[in-house]
Amino acid sequence: MPKLRPTAFSLVEISIVLTITGIALAGFLPMLTQQTKSKAVETTQKRLEAIEHALSSYVLAEKKLPCPSDNSLDISTPNFARAAPFDGIDCQNGTSPDANFVTATGTSIGGVPTKTLGLPDEYGFDGWQRRFTYHVSHTNLVPNGIFLPGLLTVTDRSGIPYLNNAVFAVISHGANGHGGWLLSGKRAKHKQAVSTAEKENCDCDDNAAATLANGTIIQSMPLTNVADSFDDMVLFRRSEHIQLTTGLAAEAKSAQLCTNEASDGDGLDDVTACVNAASNGGNGNASHRALSCEFLITTNLTKLSFLAGKWQLYGGVIPCKDGTTMVMKLD
Repeated sequence: MPKLRPTAFSLVEISIVLTITGIALAGFLPMLTQQTKSKAVETTQKRLEAIEHALSSYVLAEKKLPCPSDNSLDISTPNFARAAPFDGIDCQNGTSPDANFVTATGTSIGGVPTKTLGLPDEYGFDGWQRRFTYHVSHTNLVPNGIFLPGLLTVTDRSGIPYLNNAVFAVISHGANGHGGWLLSGKRAKHKQAVSTAEKENCDCDDNAAATLANGTIIQSMPLTNVADSFDDMVLFRRSEHIQLTTGLAAEAKSAQLCTNEASDGDGLDDVTACVNAASNGGNGNASHRALSCEFLITTNLTKLSFLAGKWQLYGGVIPCKDGTTMVMKLD
């Protein structure tokens, strides 16, 4: 009767199998990690494009941008992803929903208000399942505010500006996610130290705790150096770009900015459109009307007046910043 060979593997055979498996995994896992990262980047890019399209649709209907939502709200709360109300000063009024931060430079910061924009909830999150951060300029929250320059500054890593009049910016905090809000409404902290540029974009410190927010955003090529890493993905736009993509540029061409001197009708430096808009106490006439202006602080933006030789808001309570009154030619 022939001898039966043992069916168990020897230690040598097991060792060989483990070695081969280890070599295979060593080559496969980096590929899998890269594919996962590439998929997250692709998802983030597609969602940024959808957010820009939704904001453009909102602007086309409203001629202004929406306030941010509150990124600290849990997704199960009623006001999750809803735009905070603009109270004439900023997007914080002490009631839910509120923007997360307000800056001294005239901007509000929070989440993308997907419910207000008519987007699915998941479009408020990037490919790594962290919430986007949405910055918006207060000058562009007023009626017809999309025709005004913004107050956001976008720079490179060395502080050289790309532009200083962006109207909005949307940030994904990238693969490391530092400072981004999670589904729970808490902020993510990267396990390693992050660069100054990334801390600027999250307005937070190494522990993801909030610092003094400002209206500056960093845009840079991705860098993987641990001490100076940067993987944020940033979308920003200026007023003229939105006007062109929405078809509002034709309206903007018929608009102009008026100074007090150009509007007072004294015969010195007068501009006909400005004088027409300033007539009747700032109510304008059949040919021109004032739409909006930049301001320092106000609680009501429903009325522009021209009183005592100056453009003013709300019946003369708040002066407009001279030279920022937007006047439109009427059809």
